[in-house]
Amino acid sequence: MSSGAGSGTTKGGRGKPKATKSVSRSSKAGLQFPVGRIARFLKAGKYAERVGAGAPVYLSAVLEYLAAELLELAGNAARDNKKTRIVPRHIQLAVRNDEELSKLLGSVTIANGGVLPNIHQTLLLIKVCMIYIELNNIINMLIQNQRIVDATDNSLDKIKQQLESRVIGTCFWDLLFKRAETEASTIRRHQDKNLKPRRIKSTSASMQG
Repeated sequence: MSSGAGSGTTKGGRGKPKATKSVSRSSKAGLQFPVGRIARFLKAGKYAERVGAGAPVYLSAVLEYLAAELLELAGNAARDNKKTRIVPRHIQLAVRNDEELSKLLGSVTIANGGVLPNIHQTLLLIKVCMIYIELNNIINMLIQNQRIVDATDNSLDKIKQQLESRVIGTCFWDLLFKRAETEASTIRRHQDKNLKPRRIKSTSASMQG
């Protein structure tokens, strides 16, 4: 008895050796996806007559990499939108903004994913033209009411700040307000030319009277 205990061999019931703890194939491969389950699905699907031992491991690694990549991009999209939960909209944004994932999932429709925010260039041009026409009418109205004639640079900047949120880019605004300034300067010149002779006539008329 003492010799058997000193040898360090442990035995189970009825003289059988004690079974060691089983290690899953996922832990052996260092993966999170289940290798055994994927092997069972490969065999049940009859994709081939025989399935090798390395096939489910390889497939599990590929699927785990794709899932990790997609979740990382979707998490970034959720953080950009100030959300703490990933919803299908974030997955859609992650897939469509990535070139490789978009190519891989090009024919896939994600439920409740929506679409990418996109406005066609032609529509943008129409919108800019409409805003230009509207703003041009505003400037013409100001010129007709002679509000822009007496306006200083500060008031023009104030008008620019009030309306700047309604147009795309600042070059458009610079051109438009340069036009307004030139119109104002030409009106000032014309008014100066028209006012001087009027004053002379009025003074001469008063002197004659």
